[in-house]
Amino acid sequence: MSIRILKKALGLLIVDIVIIIGIFVLQFRTDSNIIKKIGNLQITLEAIDEQSGVIAYKNKARLSYNGINFFFDDQNPAVITKKGVESAVQLRDVQQEEPLSITLNFTEGVKVTFELASEDPASSLAIITDLPDSVSDFSMPYNYSSNMSIVKAEKDSLVLSGKRNAWELAGHAVNTGHFDFTSRNSVATYSIYDANQKFTFDDIIDNPIASLSEYAKTVSQFKRDLINAFETNNVESNITEQVAVSYVAAQAESRKYTNAIENVPESIKKSKQRTYLSAPYFNTLEDMNNNLEKVMKEYERRIAESADRGTFDLFTVHKISDFIYLNPNQTVVKKLLTNAAGADPYNLSIAQISGIIQVYVDLMSLSPDYASILEPILDPSIEKITEACKFEGNILTISENDTFLSVNQAVEIGIALLRYGRLTESETLEKAGYAIVNSYLSESSSFDLRTLSNLYPIVAYNNTFYPHFEKIYDTNGKIIWAWTCAKTIRLEHGVDQDILTIDFPEGDTHYIIMKGIPQFYSIYIYDMAFRTDPRFETYNSSGYVYKKPSETLLLKSRHKTEFEKVRLGYRAPKPAPAVVVETKPAVVENTEETENTAEAPAETEEESNE
Repeated sequence: MSIRILKKALGLLIVDIVIIIGIFVLQFRTDSNIIKKIGNLQITLEAIDEQSGVIAYKNKARLSYNGINFFFDDQNPAVITKKGVESAVQLRDVQQEEPLSITLNFTEGVKVTFELASEDPASSLAIITDLPDSVSDFSMPYNYSSNMSIVKAEKDSLVLSGKRNAWELAGHAVNTGHFDFTSRNSVATYSIYDANQKFTFDDIIDNPIASLSEYAKTVSQFKRDLINAFETNNVESNITEQVAVSYVAAQAESRKYTNAIENVPESIKKSKQRTYLSAPYFNTLEDMNNNLEKVMKEYERRIAESADRGTFDLFTVHKISDFIYLNPNQTVVKKLLTNAAGADPYNLSIAQISGIIQVYVDLMSLSPDYASILEPILDPSIEKITEACKFEGNILTISENDTFLSVNQAVEIGIALLRYGRLTESETLEKAGYAIVNSYLSESSSFDLRTLSNLYPIVAYNNTFYPHFEKIYDTNGKIIWAWTCAKTIRLEHGVDQDILTIDFPEGDTHYIIMKGIPQFYSIYIYDMAFRTDPRFETYNSSGYVYKKPSETLLLKSRHKTEFEKVRLGYRAPKPAPAVVVETKPAVVENTEETENTAEAPAETEEESNE
């Protein structure tokens, strides 16, 4: 009996001690839990109470939503990569400026926002990062509830199955226990997964990211970024031929062509490594023409090889359509295009598919007969591109084999869809192109100069100031074309003469390699007769050299007016009449000698050129 009483008394004493200790802890502890709820999103934080009334947060948080938990603490920190070195970041502050979102502010200027699409318990959750330029990567740990199981895991997505729904966590890299972000892949999403629901471009045509106005802003900003990057990094080690050409073309759109030419270092203009690409800006047409002819021969070989082997990497070459059109062997060209038309798009890379679409668009203006050969592959190609796209967090991304495409590849696809949509009057595909370009160029201010210059010819595909192939004449197998930066070159064909009208800004000078020009006897520029001169590029006026074997006219065009006319005469000048010499009957025996003194015909332009 006494033992029982003693045990009971001891038990009560222990309870009292626990209560006293609990009261003591509650009275004197300095940290407390803060729980916030936004729909089904629960945020648990730990804060340190300060006398000032300002909440200071511990480096610890947990955000739970429909079976997934995002968390960090000192043992499992959020991590950044800066200049190749990983380091932990600390939570500094928490903000909630919108009812459906909350932002965590970390040290090093990193911000992470968790945002619900709606108040619906099953709405999509977006995780959006804002990283400073110095931070290349950010990651935060995550796990999932015990009642969830993985049903599909890929590099950029994880599908979890629960009692009611399956959910997909999608982002840059999510299958390693951390969800990772970069400045170019700044969004992850967590949303209901429906294996039967497929993305279509129709889903986004009303979204602002797919609008022409947003596209125009994106492209304008991209061009400003290129110009600024050039002018702040204008040292010879940073400037390549491609960088120089992209810069000049971008400036020419703003009527700053001559100034841009002057800003290019002399070492680039005089470089022995230059190619025909920059010939319209920096002269040396004889050398550049030789380079162009070598390149044309090389592409003739590659086109034949690709046709024979049934390979398609050739279609990934930028503007390969020009060389396809100019290839003199029509049988080889048709075989190449027929092979592409009959290929299974699912055996091709997205880059090859994008190239085929671009070739089709280009050939529609160069040779519709060639273009029509490719038609069977176009619709299935669009379908494959569509399947590779995801639209999450208001950004459209493209991946292949669980890997996101590079910016250059994605922009190529966006421009291909945009151009194809305009050609076929498909608003959906045109807007799909806008959405892709807007998504991938939204952070163009962070691109380096070479990336910007490599992207420029893709983005500015319709800027005629960029050196390009210009079709001038194509009738009965006779083709006249030019490598130029002129806006247009028109040909008026006559019986005895041709008139070329070249459109370029008044006062500016450019250089043209023109092919397929028949041998002429006279040439007039500014309505003045000109003679060939190997030093024509050094004079402060227009001038030319003609290459008879290849029917090539190398022309320096210095514009006194916007529309400069070059008149080619094909009628040989009449020989000058012989001088009449009076003779006396007494010296008839000297007639033969007298005839030899008659004036010779004037030297023709043909003889001068030779």
